[in-house]
Amino acid sequence: MKRLVITVLGGVIGLALLVAAGCRDSLSDMPRGTAVLNANEVELRIGLNVPGNFQSGLRAISDADERAIQSINVLVFKVDPGMVEEPTFMYSKPGTLWGANKDTLVVIVETMYDTLQQFVVITNVDAEIINLLQTDRRGASKSDLLAQLQVSLNEGEQWNVDATKFKALPMWGESVPAVITQENGSIHGIDGDDDSPIKLLRMVARINVKVTGIALFTPNKFKLDSVYLFNSNTAGLIVPNTANVNRNAGGEVYVIAPSIPPGLEMKRGKDAYIVYPASDDSLVNTIYTFESASIANNASDSATCVVIGGRFNGGTISYYRVDFADGSGNYFPILRNYQYNINITDVIARGYETLEEAFGAKSVNIATDDITPWEKEEQNEELDL
Repeated sequence: MKRLVITVLGGVIGLALLVAAGCRDSLSDMPRGTAVLNANEVELRIGLNVPGNFQSGLRAISDADERAIQSINVLVFKVDPGMVEEPTFMYSKPGTLWGANKDTLVVIVETMYDTLQQFVVITNVDAEIINLLQTDRRGASKSDLLAQLQVSLNEGEQWNVDATKFKALPMWGESVPAVITQENGSIHGIDGDDDSPIKLLRMVARINVKVTGIALFTPNKFKLDSVYLFNSNTAGLIVPNTANVNRNAGGEVYVIAPSIPPGLEMKRGKDAYIVYPASDDSLVNTIYTFESASIANNASDSATCVVIGGRFNGGTISYYRVDFADGSGNYFPILRNYQYNINITDVIARGYETLEEAFGAKSVNIATDDITPWEKEEQNEELDL
């Protein structure tokens, strides 16, 4: 039996191949990490690590919705062996999910022995993105092509979280550069027989607001009415810029800076907000937003922030601004695949009378506890209130 061996260069890849001459076996008869070869194609099986969720409490949508993969595509790039030139696009192919847990991607790729390649996986993208990838883009640089893969919303538009119309969250993941060589031998990952999967990251961040502690359990202390998201971007890149991605010693992939679409112009200031009505004491799995950059301390009118509307001690609605900043007042960016939990633990006074007044002020009269990542503890800054 002839086999294809993936030689992994520079990191972990969840990709292993087995080539059998002759006709194609059925998928159900083939183990994970195998492929069937014909004259021009290889059927790759790529293990996927789909992001999970640990958030509990009331939800607008479910864990399954946040993990849902409705479509999946693989972009194949040719990599310069000397790593001097930028990878160039070769082609894109649709994939399917296989296995009991739907965590194995099956995709037919071109047979290109001894060619250093990189496989970029994107999910849940709209038809115009697929159409763009099917045009003659071969030879385009990786950065130029991926900069065109964007998702956008209209000004003031929310991400659709209706249970029956939920817009699946686009995700991205990619292999390290790899070579497919034709030879006999066993299939091995970078760590022996370990088949490390490609980790997928959601392209959006999530902001949760909850009333907890004294604010929740003291009668009439505070009733959440609405949350206003100010200065959020209306578009985001499906795939982050390479310079903004990091990989730790354990192979975990995470972003360290936001990737903003080139030339994106945004309305900023007191009129640039999206309103989210709240029907109870939490607004969870409802606010999804694109990445945004950090802002200088003296530019609070342009910073991404929230204003919380609520009733203090049973009175009329007043408003409180909450900034995403550290203890010194330095704003930090909103990053993909992180969750930002605003837990209102206490309210000590009435807020501002109008939304505009609250937006123009600093955070006052409301206590929150923390911001945590969606999954891994890579970002642990606390809100300064």
